[in-house]
Amino acid sequence: MLLLAQTAWHANCPDVTAADFNSGRYDGQCVRLRATVVDAFVDATNADYVFLVLRCADGCVYAFIKRDFLSLPPERLVGAEVAPCGCVRAPPNSPQHRQAQRLFDIPRRDTFVVTRPAPGVAELPDLATAESCRPDELPSLGRRSVRGVVAAVWNGGRSLLLDTGGRIVRADLGLTAPPAVGDAVVAVGFPETDLQNLNLSRAVWQTQTNRVDVRRPAPRAIAFTDLLRDSKGRRAINCTFHGRPVSFIATVRSRIDEEPSGRFLCGDAHENVSVDLSASLAPHPDLRVGDTVHTLLCIIRELAVNAIRHGGATRLQVAGTIRGGRLFVSVRDDGCGFDPATAPGVTESHFGLQGVRERISNLAGVFTLVRMPRGGMRATVELAVPQAKGGT
Repeated sequence: MLLLAQTAWHANCPDVTAADFNSGRYDGQCVRLRATVVDAFVDATNADYVFLVLRCADGCVYAFIKRDFLSLPPERLVGAEVAPCGCVRAPPNSPQHRQAQRLFDIPRRDTFVVTRPAPGVAELPDLATAESCRPDELPSLGRRSVRGVVAAVWNGGRSLLLDTGGRIVRADLGLTAPPAVGDAVVAVGFPETDLQNLNLSRAVWQTQTNRVDVRRPAPRAIAFTDLLRDSKGRRAINCTFHGRPVSFIATVRSRIDEEPSGRFLCGDAHENVSVDLSASLAPHPDLRVGDTVHTLLCIIRELAVNAIRHGGATRLQVAGTIRGGRLFVSVRDDGCGFDPATAPGVTESHFGLQGVRERISNLAGVFTLVRMPRGGMRATVELAVPQAKGGT
């Protein structure tokens, strides 16, 4: 009986256009729309729901559905043709809701029908086709794609891609888990601009199976003040370095936040730049990205934070090399230093060095910590270079 009732409910939903939907004649009634999903995103106030922008032949309708009712991540629905049944929800009749839109409430999993899946990556135009568009034209373009190699990943969902044409593209991945540095990928998202570069927002990605021929530029040695001057020497952010590998020498001035995130303010007495040591940079060709690299970054970050927080260091030197199948990394500071044999430990609620030792021990590595004669500390880490992809 219940199945018959559900079937009848589907059959009795009249097909309506966007104009019919927004006319008010169907408020509180169940209808069916035939449309294309042009946008999909998780509700910012309630992550259990997903908002959909449905484009019909004569206009757009805004819909919402429980996230659990979708068989795909929201981003992968964009471009799909659908024929959902649901209820027309009129906005409250009050002055503060005068500009509110009618919403399409899709109440069940089986009432959201995908009649044609979203187009594949190969069917979407390249981001380069949007380069001649004005900023106000970008929202109407739909999704674009970029093929390239991941140059950096940070803050969980942001990445830089170096494409086959040598461009640097930032892809914000939303809720999608990020790829690894060095992966050859295709990223698909909505084009947007920061008035300097074209980027992709709410992007998804997939690994490319064929070889991608991308030439990675070597790091360019600069003065850190070059980042803060344009080509005419005026004080401004120099956008020519966007996404490009650089190296510079500067003094650690302070930490940016109270969390041990690896973010520091570096510079001199007059100017500073923010350096994020938690970003994943392109690895050494003999070093596989995986647990070992993540552990090594955590160790360097912990040693740097300790040197600044407890030792009052103003300069840090981090050096590393791979020799004979072994990875050597040293972190040296100019802080006040301490005697490793009598340093506070776990019983005194100091867990930093103990955590470093445990991480290195789990990787069968060697950790050495010595006090320098002229002040400061030098920590040395020695590890075997992992040979299998994914780390050890």
